[in-house]
Amino acid sequence: REGRSLEEYLSSINKSEEELREELRPLATKRVTRSLVLGKIAEEEKIEVSDTEIEADIEGMVRSATENKDELNKFLNTPQSRESIKRLLISRKTVQRLVEVARGSTMNIKTKKEKK
Repeated sequence: REGRSLEEYLSSINKSEEELREELRPLATKRVTRSLVLGKIAEEEKIEVSDTEIEADIEGMVRSATENKDELNKFLNTPQSRESIKRLLISRKTVQRLVEVARGSTMNIKTKKEKK
């Protein structure tokens, strides 16, 4: 929370740091697992994102910003931000691919037997 220390936040919710950690652990575990699974699927399906796709996403975010567009553009074009956007776009494409598979449009999917 902005402007508050961890101690102040813990006090306001009547929890210890350990209690908060235990409460957040299942969600953190779920997020890490989801990320690892999507990463493996993206790797297996050879899902990639081009620089053009990253730039288009950045342009869309800057265009929809209401103020500080130049600062936002500069921030989003840092190597760290571009890498983060790339991971996000790969995740989106991977989820879209899973939806296609679930709907039965399984073009380009090979079974383990076919890969061998």
